[in-house]
Amino acid sequence: MTNKILVTAILSIFCVGLGFSQMEVKSERTFTGTALYGFMNGGSDLYCEYGFKELISREIVYKGEDFTVDVYTMDTPLDAFGIYSIHADKCMRADSLGKFDCLSKYQLQAVDGNAYVSIVFQSGSNAARKAADELYRIYVTDGRTGISIPKQLSYTVKACSGTVKYMKGKLGVNSVQSSLIELLDDIAGYEVWYVENPDKKNNIVLFLLQDSKDCSRLQKKIPRENIIRKGEKFVMMKEYRIDGDLNTYAIIKKLHRK
Repeated sequence: MTNKILVTAILSIFCVGLGFSQMEVKSERTFTGTALYGFMNGGSDLYCEYGFKELISREIVYKGEDFTVDVYTMDTPLDAFGIYSIHADKCMRADSLGKFDCLSKYQLQAVDGNAYVSIVFQSGSNAARKAADELYRIYVTDGRTGISIPKQLSYTVKACSGTVKYMKGKLGVNSVQSSLIELLDDIAGYEVWYVENPDKKNNIVLFLLQDSKDCSRLQKKIPRENIIRKGEKFVMMKEYRIDGDLNTYAIIKKLHRK
Protein backbone atom coordinates (compact mmCIF):
# COMPACT_ATOMS: atom_id res chain seq x y z
CA MET A 1 0.00 0.00 0.00
CA THR A 2 2.86 2.37 0.90
CA ASN A 3 4.56 1.71 -2.46
CA LYS A 4 1.30 2.44 -4.28
CA ILE A 5 0.93 5.80 -2.50
CA LEU A 6 4.54 6.68 -3.29
CA VAL A 7 4.10 5.83 -6.98
CA THR A 8 0.93 7.94 -7.12
CA ALA A 9 2.72 10.91 -5.52
CA ILE A 10 5.66 10.64 -7.95
CA LEU A 11 3.24 10.40 -10.89
CA SER A 12 1.40 13.53 -9.68
CA ILE A 13 4.66 15.48 -9.41
CA PHE A 14 5.64 14.32 -12.91
CA CYS A 15 2.28 15.41 -14.36
CA VAL A 16 2.55 18.84 -12.73
CA GLY A 17 6.07 19.23 -14.09
CA LEU A 18 4.86 18.22 -17.53
CA GLY A 19 2.06 20.81 -17.24
CA PHE A 20 4.51 23.61 -16.45
CA SER A 21 6.58 22.66 -19.50
CA GLN A 22 3.55 23.32 -21.73
CA MET A 23 2.64 26.63 -20.09
CA GLU A 24 3.53 30.19 -21.02
CA VAL A 25 2.87 32.82 -18.35
CA LYS A 26 2.35 36.02 -20.33
CA SER A 27 1.92 38.26 -17.31
CA GLU A 28 1.66 38.07 -13.52
CA ARG A 29 0.45 40.79 -11.18
CA THR A 30 0.06 40.87 -7.40
CA PHE A 31 -2.41 43.04 -5.46
CA THR A 32 -2.61 43.31 -1.70
CA GLY A 33 -5.07 45.07 0.59
CA THR A 34 -6.68 48.17 -0.88
CA ALA A 35 -4.65 47.80 -4.10
CA LEU A 36 -7.48 45.50 -5.22
CA TYR A 37 -9.48 48.64 -6.04
CA GLY A 38 -6.99 49.32 -8.82
CA PHE A 39 -7.57 45.88 -10.31
CA MET A 40 -11.34 45.67 -10.61
CA ASN A 41 -13.96 48.28 -11.38
CA GLY A 42 -16.54 47.68 -8.66
CA GLY A 43 -16.77 44.53 -6.59
CA SER A 44 -13.70 45.23 -4.46
CA ASP A 45 -15.79 46.09 -1.41
CA LEU A 46 -17.40 42.66 -1.54
CA TYR A 47 -14.02 40.91 -1.48
CA CYS A 48 -12.87 43.14 1.39
CA GLU A 49 -16.01 42.23 3.32
CA TYR A 50 -14.80 38.62 3.13
CA GLY A 51 -11.33 39.42 4.45
CA PHE A 52 -9.34 39.87 1.23
CA LYS A 53 -5.56 39.68 1.70
CA GLU A 54 -3.88 39.16 -1.68
CA LEU A 55 -4.59 38.47 -5.33
CA ILE A 56 -2.15 36.92 -7.78
CA SER A 57 -3.50 37.27 -11.32
CA ARG A 58 -1.84 35.44 -14.21
CA GLU A 59 -2.47 35.54 -17.96
CA ILE A 60 -1.51 32.11 -19.29
CA VAL A 61 -1.33 30.22 -22.56
CA TYR A 62 -1.66 26.52 -21.91
CA LYS A 63 -1.98 23.86 -24.61
CA GLY A 64 -2.91 26.53 -27.13
CA GLU A 65 -5.70 28.00 -24.98
CA ASP A 66 -5.77 31.41 -23.27
CA PHE A 67 -6.52 31.47 -19.55
CA THR A 68 -6.73 33.97 -16.72
CA VAL A 69 -5.87 32.34 -13.39
CA ASP A 70 -6.74 34.45 -10.34
CA VAL A 71 -5.90 33.25 -6.83
CA TYR A 72 -7.50 35.34 -4.07
CA THR A 73 -6.09 34.77 -0.59
CA MET A 74 -8.69 35.49 2.10
CA ASP A 75 -8.55 35.60 5.91
CA THR A 76 -10.00 32.12 6.48
CA PRO A 77 -11.25 29.08 4.53
CA LEU A 78 -14.82 30.12 5.39
CA ASP A 79 -14.18 33.56 3.87
CA ALA A 80 -12.82 31.87 0.75
CA PHE A 81 -15.89 29.66 0.55
CA GLY A 82 -18.14 32.69 1.04
CA ILE A 83 -16.75 34.66 -1.89
CA TYR A 84 -16.68 31.47 -3.97
CA SER A 85 -20.28 30.59 -3.10
CA ILE A 86 -21.54 33.98 -4.29
CA HIS A 87 -19.81 33.57 -7.67
CA ALA A 88 -20.43 29.84 -8.23
CA ASP A 89 -23.59 29.53 -10.30
CA LYS A 90 -25.04 27.37 -13.07
CA CYS A 91 -22.42 24.67 -12.60
CA MET A 92 -22.14 22.19 -15.44
CA ARG A 93 -20.18 20.00 -13.05
CA ALA A 94 -19.78 20.52 -9.31
CA ASP A 95 -17.57 19.25 -6.48
CA SER A 96 -15.82 16.66 -8.62
CA LEU A 97 -12.16 17.73 -8.32
CA GLY A 98 -11.96 18.68 -4.65
CA LYS A 99 -14.29 19.71 -1.84
CA PHE A 100 -15.80 22.76 -3.57
CA ASP A 101 -15.42 23.39 -7.31
CA CYS A 102 -17.75 24.57 -10.05
CA LEU A 103 -17.24 24.25 -13.81
CA SER A 104 -19.31 26.53 -16.04
CA LYS A 105 -19.02 27.19 -19.76
CA TYR A 106 -16.12 29.66 -19.52
CA GLN A 107 -14.84 29.28 -15.97
CA LEU A 108 -13.62 26.80 -13.37
CA GLN A 109 -13.83 28.02 -9.77
CA ALA A 110 -12.63 26.35 -6.60
CA VAL A 111 -11.82 26.75 -2.91
CA ASP A 112 -8.33 25.77 -1.76
CA GLY A 113 -7.83 26.29 1.95
CA ASN A 114 -8.20 30.04 2.49
CA ALA A 115 -7.92 30.79 -1.25
CA TYR A 116 -10.61 31.34 -3.88
CA VAL A 117 -9.34 30.23 -7.30
CA SER A 118 -10.83 31.38 -10.61
CA ILE A 119 -9.70 29.93 -13.95
CA VAL A 120 -11.32 31.72 -16.88
CA PHE A 121 -10.97 30.45 -20.46
CA GLN A 122 -12.10 32.18 -23.62
CA SER A 123 -13.11 29.43 -26.03
CA GLY A 124 -15.49 27.34 -23.91
CA SER A 125 -14.43 24.26 -25.85
CA ASN A 126 -14.08 20.75 -24.45
CA ALA A 127 -10.32 21.07 -24.90
CA ALA A 128 -10.28 24.30 -22.85
CA ARG A 129 -12.35 22.72 -20.08
CA LYS A 130 -10.02 19.71 -19.97
CA ALA A 131 -6.99 22.01 -19.85
CA ALA A 132 -8.69 24.00 -17.05
CA ASP A 133 -8.93 20.78 -15.02
CA GLU A 134 -5.20 20.31 -15.51
CA LEU A 135 -4.50 23.89 -14.41
CA TYR A 136 -6.60 23.20 -11.33
CA ARG A 137 -4.24 20.36 -10.44
CA ILE A 138 -1.27 22.70 -10.92
CA TYR A 139 -2.55 25.70 -8.96
CA VAL A 140 -4.80 24.08 -6.34
CA THR A 141 -3.00 22.31 -3.50
CA ASP A 142 -5.63 19.72 -2.61
CA GLY A 143 -9.01 21.47 -2.64
CA ARG A 144 -9.56 20.84 1.06
CA THR A 145 -11.07 23.52 3.28
CA GLY A 146 -11.82 22.06 6.70
CA ILE A 147 -15.22 23.75 6.72
CA SER A 148 -18.64 22.12 6.79
CA ILE A 149 -22.24 23.16 6.29
CA PRO A 150 -24.01 24.05 9.59
CA LYS A 151 -25.76 21.06 11.13
CA GLN A 152 -29.14 22.81 10.92
CA LEU A 153 -28.84 22.68 7.12
CA SER A 154 -27.18 19.31 6.64
CA TYR A 155 -30.44 17.51 5.87
CA THR A 156 -31.40 20.05 3.18
CA VAL A 157 -28.14 20.06 1.18
CA LYS A 158 -27.65 17.42 -1.50
CA ALA A 159 -25.13 19.32 -3.63
CA CYS A 160 -23.19 22.30 -2.32
CA SER A 161 -21.57 24.34 -5.10
CA GLY A 162 -24.07 26.45 -6.99
CA THR A 163 -26.79 25.96 -4.37
CA VAL A 164 -25.33 26.96 -0.97
CA LYS A 165 -24.35 30.59 -0.35
CA TYR A 166 -22.56 31.98 2.71
CA MET A 167 -22.91 35.67 3.62
CA LYS A 168 -21.23 37.58 6.44
CA GLY A 169 -22.23 41.17 5.67
CA LYS A 170 -24.69 43.39 3.84
CA LEU A 171 -22.83 43.35 0.53
CA GLY A 172 -22.87 39.56 0.48
CA VAL A 173 -26.54 39.42 1.42
CA ASN A 174 -27.39 41.97 -1.25
CA SER A 175 -25.50 39.93 -3.85
CA VAL A 176 -27.54 36.80 -3.10
CA GLN A 177 -30.99 38.00 -2.00
CA SER A 178 -31.40 41.73 -1.47
CA SER A 179 -34.88 41.33 0.04
CA LEU A 180 -33.27 39.90 3.20
CA ILE A 181 -31.49 43.17 3.97
CA GLU A 182 -34.49 44.80 5.67
CA LEU A 183 -34.82 41.84 8.04
CA LEU A 184 -31.24 42.50 9.16
CA ASP A 185 -31.24 46.29 9.22
CA ASP A 186 -31.03 46.54 13.02
CA ILE A 187 -28.96 43.39 13.63
CA ALA A 188 -25.29 43.91 14.53
CA GLY A 189 -23.48 40.60 14.11
CA TYR A 190 -24.74 37.80 11.86
CA GLU A 191 -23.92 35.13 9.32
CA VAL A 192 -26.43 33.97 6.71
CA TRP A 193 -26.51 30.61 4.91
CA TYR A 194 -28.80 30.38 1.89
CA VAL A 195 -29.80 27.13 0.18
CA GLU A 196 -31.41 27.41 -3.24
CA ASN A 197 -33.49 24.40 -4.22
CA PRO A 198 -33.33 23.07 -7.81
CA ASP A 199 -36.94 24.11 -8.48
CA LYS A 200 -36.16 27.63 -7.11
CA LYS A 201 -39.05 27.19 -4.64
CA ASN A 202 -38.99 27.09 -0.85
CA ASN A 203 -35.39 28.24 -0.61
CA ILE A 204 -33.95 27.91 2.90
CA VAL A 205 -32.33 30.74 4.88
CA LEU A 206 -30.36 30.15 8.09
CA PHE A 207 -29.52 33.20 10.21
CA LEU A 208 -26.76 32.73 12.80
CA LEU A 209 -26.70 35.57 15.33
CA GLN A 210 -24.04 36.60 17.83
CA ASP A 211 -26.51 38.03 20.34
CA SER A 212 -29.61 36.28 21.71
CA LYS A 213 -31.52 39.59 21.90
CA ASP A 214 -30.87 40.20 18.20
CA CYS A 215 -32.09 36.67 17.54
CA SER A 216 -35.34 37.30 19.40
CA ARG A 217 -35.81 40.55 17.49
CA LEU A 218 -35.31 38.77 14.17
CA GLN A 219 -37.68 35.94 15.10
CA LYS A 220 -40.45 38.46 15.71
CA LYS A 221 -40.02 39.86 12.20
CA ILE A 222 -40.61 36.51 10.50
CA PRO A 223 -44.14 35.06 10.27
CA ARG A 224 -44.51 31.82 12.22
CA GLU A 225 -45.45 29.85 9.11
CA ASN A 226 -42.08 30.70 7.58
CA ILE A 227 -39.98 29.57 10.54
CA ILE A 228 -38.68 26.02 10.24
CA ARG A 229 -36.50 25.93 13.35
CA LYS A 230 -35.25 28.44 15.87
CA GLY A 231 -32.92 28.56 18.84
CA GLU A 232 -31.26 31.02 21.17
CA LYS A 233 -28.94 32.32 18.46
CA PHE A 234 -30.31 31.03 15.16
CA VAL A 235 -33.42 31.22 13.00
CA MET A 236 -34.08 28.95 10.03
CA MET A 237 -36.81 30.02 7.64
CA LYS A 238 -38.19 29.17 4.23
CA GLU A 239 -38.93 31.58 1.44
CA TYR A 240 -42.07 31.09 -0.56
CA ARG A 241 -43.30 32.22 -3.95
CA ILE A 242 -46.39 33.69 -5.51
CA ASP A 243 -46.74 33.25 -9.27
CA GLY A 244 -43.08 32.19 -9.49
CA ASP A 245 -41.65 35.26 -7.73
CA LEU A 246 -39.79 35.25 -4.43
CA ASN A 247 -42.13 36.54 -1.78
CA THR A 248 -39.68 37.64 0.91
CA TYR A 249 -41.06 41.11 0.18
CA ALA A 250 -44.47 39.87 1.34
CA ILE A 251 -42.92 39.22 4.73
CA ILE A 252 -41.70 42.81 4.86
CA LYS A 253 -45.10 44.19 3.83
CA LYS A 254 -46.73 42.04 6.49
CA LEU A 255 -44.39 43.53 9.07
CA HIS A 256 -45.35 47.07 8.10
CA ARG A 257 -49.06 46.25 8.42
CA LYS A 258 -48.61 45.28 12.08
